[in-house]
Amino acid sequence: VCFPYATLRLGMALLTRSALWLRTAGGLPSGPVVVACTPLSHLGWLLLLAASRRRLRFLILAGWARRGISGWLARRAGAILPPTEDSAGIEAAIQHAGEFLSRGEAVCVLLQDYRLAYGAEWTARRVLERLLSAARAQPSIVPACLLQPTGSLFAMHGGRFIWKWPPRWP
Repeated sequence: VCFPYATLRLGMALLTRSALWLRTAGGLPSGPVVVACTPLSHLGWLLLLAASRRRLRFLILAGWARRGISGWLARRAGAILPPTEDSAGIEAAIQHAGEFLSRGEAVCVLLQDYRLAYGAEWTARRVLERLLSAARAQPSIVPACLLQPTGSLFAMHGGRFIWKWPPRWP
């Protein structure tokens, strides 16, 4: 309760090492780092949380981050969310993430296109360009790839989580 990020990371480490069989390759350099990843689902960022040895600040611009269990977990983990659901809110969230990069921290960006309610569109490229220009220090960019888990006990189908037995056991 006092350390929600550490508690969530410990819980995810136990889950990913025992049930999901997470394997990682490579690591993050020191200094300011932008981890660019395309999410598999609303809970894909939790896999990055468990895989990284450094603390990651997640920049989540999608609307799901304000509702549901995945949104509640993101807010408890200190994710950077837009204060409002318009272009000004996205700009504010990107500026906030740029401040973390200026302090030498690691920021994970879930790269996907965002369409706002009034029709404006923020492409993944535009978000990444604005983030790099908001950082006063020149950050390293590290691409992250979440391979589709074949041995996972959970999956998404039709926007809902389903339980299934894995096709093979380790």
